[in-house]
Amino acid sequence: MLDAPVSGGPKGAETRKLALWVGGDEGVFTRYKPVLDNIGDQAYYVGPIGAGSIAKLVHNCAGYVIQTALAEVFTMGVKAGVDRWLCGRQYARERSAVAAHSTA
Repeated sequence: MLDAPVSGGPKGAETRKLALWVGGDEGVFTRYKPVLDNIGDQAYYVGPIGAGSIAKLVHNCAGYVIQTALAEVFTMGVKAGVDRWLCGRQYARERSAVAAHSTA
């Protein structure tokens, strides 16, 4: 038995661009990795049974922490007098640059 939560959303499911964090016996993971590779393009063995779910929770929590931090710093900027559209535009530019660099 393996636990294998995925990340990538509906778009990732359509394109098979999914990360799978797989927990369970490593021998079973190795045996069924070709099957997992048909589900997504990034199947990772992360430890014993349950570790896949923990890895997914860590991933989700990290995303929420970043989202909350961004909301706080944008609020701080607006309260300090910076135009909210400028804050958002700069963030979008930086995010696009990071995404372009990571896919190169």
